[in-house]
Amino acid sequence: LLTDQRTANAVDNSITFASNKTDKPVKDDTQIYRSWSAEKSAKVMTMCLKEVRSHKKALKYVPDGFKTYDLCKCAVKFNGMALEFVPQMYITDELCRIAVSNCYTALAFVPSKYMTEEMIINAFDNFSVDETGNCEYLDYKRKLLGYVPEKMRSEELCLKAITAQASNVKYIPRECFTDAVIKQALTSNVGIKYIPTKFFYVEKIISLALRSSEVRKRIPIEYWTKLKIIETIKNFGFDGIPREMFDYNFYVMLINEHYIRPEQILNYRYYSDGLSEDEINSIQKISIERKELYDKYYDLIQKDPYNIKSFPIEDEEYNLYA
Repeated sequence: LLTDQRTANAVDNSITFASNKTDKPVKDDTQIYRSWSAEKSAKVMTMCLKEVRSHKKALKYVPDGFKTYDLCKCAVKFNGMALEFVPQMYITDELCRIAVSNCYTALAFVPSKYMTEEMIINAFDNFSVDETGNCEYLDYKRKLLGYVPEKMRSEELCLKAITAQASNVKYIPRECFTDAVIKQALTSNVGIKYIPTKFFYVEKIISLALRSSEVRKRIPIEYWTKLKIIETIKNFGFDGIPREMFDYNFYVMLINEHYIRPEQILNYRYYSDGLSEDEINSIQKISIERKELYDKYYDLIQKDPYNIKSFPIEDEEYNLYA
């Protein structure tokens, strides 16, 4: 009996699953087992009830024809995710409410007609307080917002979703990208990826984006000027600024003014790729000469630590070296 005869309507992990079920009246359909004696049927049903109350996936292995409404109800009371294996004819408002209250990720299997604002809010409230390291049903958590009908995705719901699991940012409607939602999305690489480009033309979003080398890559190239590049390097760092904004002369100026080190270009192919072999050799020469100078300073300081006072160089690399 308990072989894998999974319901044909079981989820395929698609976020469109819940709204695709058709209505059928609830009935106790056990016709294929009518040849069994009453004693055998009762014995098997008792065994099934025992299993669904103690094993999370037990309902999956009960043939659809032998499932009853009460059996399915017992299963979702024990584990809300068992809703995945409930036949269409037994999906009701009651069963959906029990399943989601038991396990919020069961929202993935609730047909849209049974989703209420209260059910969704409760699900996302539980989502937002779930332990960060809890990986159970992680695939469903990553797209939980996607199971909610778009018209019911409010700003508050979107914020809760991406705070709990950043991957949900891809399901946020464009009109819900408020300052608070964008600020939260900017805290993760996956969030950054799915923020619409138009928001990176907004000054206050740019000011947040400048703080991270990953987010800086999303800032439109039209924003960058030499002055803004220097300010960004001084305040936040060099990485993430588009290489199209640099040429050899600008690199040399930044090196000579101690905004960047030669190694930041030489050791990072993204920035060195745009240079000719002669230009790379020239920057390598600057690097070698600078190291030789620092070695000279170091030898003098080793001989007499007071010599450090003789070198008032505004150079972070030199200070660390010294």
